[in-house]
Amino acid sequence: MKVIIVGFGAIGQRHYKLLKERGCDVCVVSKQKDLDILSFESLEEALVSYSPDVVFICNETVKHVESLMTCLNFSKDLKIIVEKPISSQLEPALLEMSEHNQRRIYVSYNLRLSPLLIRLKEEIATQNVLDVIINVGQDLSQWRKGNCKESYSAHKSKGGGVLRDLSHELDYILWIFGSVFKSVANVEKCSSLTVDSEDLVHALLKTERCPTVFLRLSYLDKEPIRIIRVNTDHATYELNFVKGYLSCNGKFLLENHYIADTYPIQADKIVNHDYNGFCTFSESIDVMKLILRIEANP
Repeated sequence: MKVIIVGFGAIGQRHYKLLKERGCDVCVVSKQKDLDILSFESLEEALVSYSPDVVFICNETVKHVESLMTCLNFSKDLKIIVEKPISSQLEPALLEMSEHNQRRIYVSYNLRLSPLLIRLKEEIATQNVLDVIINVGQDLSQWRKGNCKESYSAHKSKGGGVLRDLSHELDYILWIFGSVFKSVANVEKCSSLTVDSEDLVHALLKTERCPTVFLRLSYLDKEPIRIIRVNTDHATYELNFVKGYLSCNGKFLLENHYIADTYPIQADKIVNHDYNGFCTFSESIDVMKLILRIEANP
């Protein structure tokens, strides 16, 4: 399998390493100089010279649609995976996408592949969900290497901010708890960690399956946290992504499963042409609509 990785920051490097380890023929598109791997400065050049089977778009969020359209125009058969979120805004090119093109685009919401999240979804599938609390946070200066203000996360114009960076949570809310009927939110820039992007979001959502989903997304937490707590008629579930467990009424159902493990799972599925469980194009558009809805309802 021949793969092009567009963008060679931390996430692009991670995908490159995993796919190379699995025997893929991989090149990158990057402006970085003196890379000791096969690389191209432009996506157009890479597509023509390399003729890939898959393109993995990992550049800045604000550049995703441009890269996506270049790939779609190059080939009618190319599979395209886009790092989350699919874009920084709902651009016309996305809303006008043909059904054929939609079917070959996937978005890398890899938390869907976590055994913990899959098990939680299965556990509560037939239960009456009463309320959900989701609390996610990590200090941006710990998360982004170097000066965090120079990262795309710190700049709204580059698609940064916690709503997009941590949109995994919005994706699995829709995936597990259904469409959002009602929302109220507070979107803030509280710290000096970002230039102008939001670093703290509190949202209260009413979904198909749950009357109250409380969501907190943060760039502020010195001690990282990523927890889902679900109350049903019969049980209380806690999923802790940082500590790697899922419990029910205080007893472990699964242990020792971490977010980092979802990347090799994803790479294995790509190599095997298995996109079952991946976020589809239409689902990713629903996530973008929810992001914009929360932003518009501060």
